[in-house]
Amino acid sequence: MVSSTSPASSRRPASRWGDGPTLSRRSVLAAAALTPLAAALAACGGTSTLGESSSTRLAMMNDNAGWLAGYQSAGEALQKVTGYDFDVNSIANNYNQIVKMSIQTRKIADVVKWQSGYPLTELVRGGRLAELDDVWDQAVAQDRVDESLRPFVSVDSHVYGLPLYKSHFAFYYSKAAFERFGLHPPESYDDLIEIAKTLKGNGVTPFSAQYTAWQPMCWFEELLTKTDPEFYLALTSGQAAYTDPTLLDVLRRWSELMANDWFTALDLDVASACGPMLRDGTLGMVPYGTWNSGSFVANGVEPGEHFGLFNLPPITRGVEHTVIVESGVFTLPRQSPNHAAAMDVIGEWLAPSVQQPWSDYLQDSSANPNVPVRNPAVVELQEQLARTEATPLQRFYESSPPQLVQTVLSDVSAFMLAPSRYREAAEQMARHADEAWTDWNLA
Repeated sequence: MVSSTSPASSRRPASRWGDGPTLSRRSVLAAAALTPLAAALAACGGTSTLGESSSTRLAMMNDNAGWLAGYQSAGEALQKVTGYDFDVNSIANNYNQIVKMSIQTRKIADVVKWQSGYPLTELVRGGRLAELDDVWDQAVAQDRVDESLRPFVSVDSHVYGLPLYKSHFAFYYSKAAFERFGLHPPESYDDLIEIAKTLKGNGVTPFSAQYTAWQPMCWFEELLTKTDPEFYLALTSGQAAYTDPTLLDVLRRWSELMANDWFTALDLDVASACGPMLRDGTLGMVPYGTWNSGSFVANGVEPGEHFGLFNLPPITRGVEHTVIVESGVFTLPRQSPNHAAAMDVIGEWLAPSVQQPWSDYLQDSSANPNVPVRNPAVVELQEQLARTEATPLQRFYESSPPQLVQTVLSDVSAFMLAPSRYREAAEQMARHADEAWTDWNLA
């Protein structure tokens, strides 16, 4: 049985974080960086209320300017419930660094968009985030959040983040291509291979793949978790090696798929290029987060009409169904000027009246399981997940220390450009893993 518990607390020394911040070399270096911080914050979008007390608005730091309209809709609904809405400060560049620096000062937002898992642990280590146990427990009592998400937003048994959304990683598939050739979403991995052969034989590219930034993760985590989910948990928590035969088998399998010429060019943009290809039936399948549905719609690619969604079945026979879950979080800095109000208000973020416009904007599912999903492709996926009782697993990006994630994804990207060298790629990942875990455990 695969445990859905996040490995974020494993391989760490005994906690000393609850005693408050201490002056360290890291603190001194961070303080020295605060001069460029002011300039960076001055460039934030919106009318900044960072560091200012307000009776109607909570300042929010956010790294996704494309979601501003969604925040506005949800904020208007939140104001009707609480009297507060959001003043969104969108930061396009160096967001993580700016948050880590500004959270040490009083020039910080009341609410900060962040990541779950290890990135959340990294932020908690500074002792600057508020515990949200009471907010979480109240949301659970009101049936406003799925309790299975708690491990993803907890550090040492305390909740520090409130789910911003709940997305899944799955395969978008072309309705046009599948209907043209009488295909159906696969019930097994062998079915997937047969679908790919049929599409390729009829001039349709079976799959997309992207090798830049975080995107190599899509195939990497799908093949890993569907081959051996227990190994995935061990690998991401530092209990298994990147040179293990299981990982080598995954990379070999992936290299064989690429050798079949079943993939698009590795630099195609998903929304603007792959989306229209799905609509037109020239591309079969795209592994990606369900949060991208809104971008597809913006490019004239409609859910239910042009694309559906399915979860990849297990590759290894007898392995249970799993699904990768992504949930960004809202965190509350302790030193924000409206901290008390933020603690009172943020629990209403998961209220159905607030989540419905937010979910509708994202074209995705809500962290509140009782908020109706109006995207038919996501509904199709959810029905499959329920039918197969798929266990949620945290996506790779949040399942290991950030330093390790970045270096491994760079290694995976290099592997995608030279797939026959998968053994060398695994050895490079192993070296980076040793370094990253050493640094993490010493921090």
